[in-house]
Amino acid sequence: WAFIGSVSMATSIRCGNHLGAGQPAHAKMAAKAPYYLHAVIMATIWTVLMSLRHRVGYLYTAEPAVAELAAQALPMYLSYQTCSCLNFTVSAGTGCHDAAVV
Repeated sequence: WAFIGSVSMATSIRCGNHLGAGQPAHAKMAAKAPYYLHAVIMATIWTVLMSLRHRVGYLYTAEPAVAELAAQALPMYLSYQTCSCLNFTVSAGTGCHDAAVV
C-alpha cells in the first residue's frame, strides 16, 4: 500500500504542476507513467507471495491446516490488491485533475 499510494500521490502532484504550467501534453504523459510502475510493483508482489504462499501462513500460526487455508486465500487477497492498485492509479492520473489530463 505504501509504494502504490506514494506513486499515486506523486503522480497527482506532478500532473497538477504540469497543468498549472499550461502543459497538458506533459500532464497526460505523467498520468500514464504510474500504470507501468504499478504493473511492475504488482507483478513483483504476485511473484514473491505466490512463490512463498505455502510458507506465509506459518508467520502467524504453527497449525498446518490454518497455514494451508491462508495459502488458498492468498490469490483472492492478491486479486483484491491488484484492483486496489488500479483504483489508486486511475484516481491519481485522471480522477483528481482537469479533463485536460484525460
